[in-house]
Amino acid sequence: MKAFIAACTLVAVSLAFTSASFAAEKKEDAKKAAPKQLTGVVESCDAACIKIKGAKETKMFTVNAKTKVATAANKEAAIGDVKCGDKVTVFFVEQGGKEVAVRIAPPAAPKKKK
Repeated sequence: MKAFIAACTLVAVSLAFTSASFAAEKKEDAKKAAPKQLTGVVESCDAACIKIKGAKETKMFTVNAKTKVATAANKEAAIGDVKCGDKVTVFFVEQGGKEVAVRIAPPAAPKKKK
């Protein structure tokens, strides 16, 4: 009987640690999937990449078929519509050591103070 109780306790403890580690992995995956953003001026842009000069840094982003481009009126546009000198916000994720643009859009208008 003692062996049975010890075995049940061992299984319960093992399951508790396993489920805790799966929960931690899911939180990390969710954190990785959340896009980051950089607002700045377009220094260069082509069908494969876009270079943005932000307030503190300049970054190069990979552009692919899944990258969404929006206009000021929040209408769909093409990467060819983005020009050097435009002020944009790039939402991006890190994939395979590269920063991949998910969405490129004009920066949000500042909120008016009351």
